[in-house]
Amino acid sequence: MSLTNQGKEASSNSQAELGAILETLRRNEVDDLKIKSDSLTSLRAICVDAEGYEDQDWLGARNADLIKAILIRLRTRPARTAFRWVKGHDDNYGNNRADALANEGRDSNEPVEMDDEAWIENHTALQDGARLQALDAKHTYEAVLRWVPKKPNTNQYQETIKSTKDKVEEATGLRPTTERLLKSFRALGVPPHLKDHMRCLVNKRLKCRTYWSNIPGYEDRAYCS
Repeated sequence: MSLTNQGKEASSNSQAELGAILETLRRNEVDDLKIKSDSLTSLRAICVDAEGYEDQDWLGARNADLIKAILIRLRTRPARTAFRWVKGHDDNYGNNRADALANEGRDSNEPVEMDDEAWIENHTALQDGARLQALDAKHTYEAVLRWVPKKPNTNQYQETIKSTKDKVEEATGLRPTTERLLKSFRALGVPPHLKDHMRCLVNKRLKCRTYWSNIPGYEDRAYCS
């Protein structure tokens, strides 16, 4: 089986190990289980580090989607689950069989799909939000970056591009590509600051026009000087 993690093939051993543990919990929801793994990193993530990740609202946690899905099943299954670390490449029958199956899985087209992201994020088995005492400056900064968008709204950007293309086509009879449109600002015979201003308007990096006309007291900002 191949692990599909957020739409991408697994790129690390940790992802593959956590995916195997998740699939084990999926396939047996009622019996007591003792899960053995030679990945100490994965077992620590589940048994030791997960509580801290949860207190920090998973800020900076690696493989958070997999660990969350595992925690949900551990907390909701009625049976007992135990984990045990075993030494890898030590002639352990179970571990050798797991390695053999992993090798077979590399050549298999059967995917191991991740759970729906919305189902994971809204599940009541997980703690909601962060515990403030567990946050340090680094985590707070990461939280702020979550709230502040790094890129312009794609839909608004596409609408502005389309509107600009319509105006060009109306005036010239030719419809430019997006790449040609953005590059054409360089050829305009106007001062550089006006070129930058126009490019930022098309890229939706400036709040202008109708944005301000809908805010009482700021309507005059809708008109560029």
